[in-house]
Amino acid sequence: MPRVTPVEVSHPILDSMFDKSNVWGRIRAGDLSSDIIKSKPSSTWPNATSQIIKHFTVDGKHVATTHRVVQDSDGRVLHWDAKDFRLKGICYWRA
Repeated sequence: MPRVTPVEVSHPILDSMFDKSNVWGRIRAGDLSSDIIKSKPSSTWPNATSQIIKHFTVDGKHVATTHRVVQDSDGRVLHWDAKDFRLKGICYWRA
């Protein structure tokens, strides 16, 4: 598998990349599969779980990673934002 080149970008730039590539729409529509790779109690929201999620195309290509916080009692999403986006061998990420 070829090595991915990391490039750090600002939060607004990463958000713009998600918007232009319709990543959020593709996640909502089920066009991308999602795997929770890390889950722990949220340090910001009480009684909530912080999750790191990888999103893949149907052929298994890793497209993006997101962070979300889910309320434990009802599964309501309290926070969800982009962590990285992969395009043409480059991983655009924010710290």
